[in-house]
Amino acid sequence: MNEAKELLSKLLIAFQNKTIWQDHEYCSELVEECRRFLRKPEHEGIIRTQIFFDENGERTCALDFEKGLVCEFFRTQHFGTHETCLFAPSCGKRTEMLERRGPNCMGLLIPGKWCPLKAE
Repeated sequence: MNEAKELLSKLLIAFQNKTIWQDHEYCSELVEECRRFLRKPEHEGIIRTQIFFDENGERTCALDFEKGLVCEFFRTQHFGTHETCLFAPSCGKRTEMLERRGPNCMGLLIPGKWCPLKAE
């Protein structure tokens, strides 16, 4: 906790003295120090969410849209015509789309390779 207070104090002083705008090297070092601090394992967390499986035991992003059985990280883009995920990487203006199982890609959604959710 002391380390966090120390970093915040350095940032506050840099803003008050306008050092942050004048000394780019110091600013870069300070930002990198903050990044290192935030990457420490004790700053990781656990998000509890519901994970869905189809009748074959394979993961899916949604079982039933009408009943609300949908991953909370599911998103659409391009006026609802492209299905994607909060964690999907960007491809230009849009994020990567999710694929579907089944004939003509009309089945259940397949979680992307980027999906960090794991069943435990």
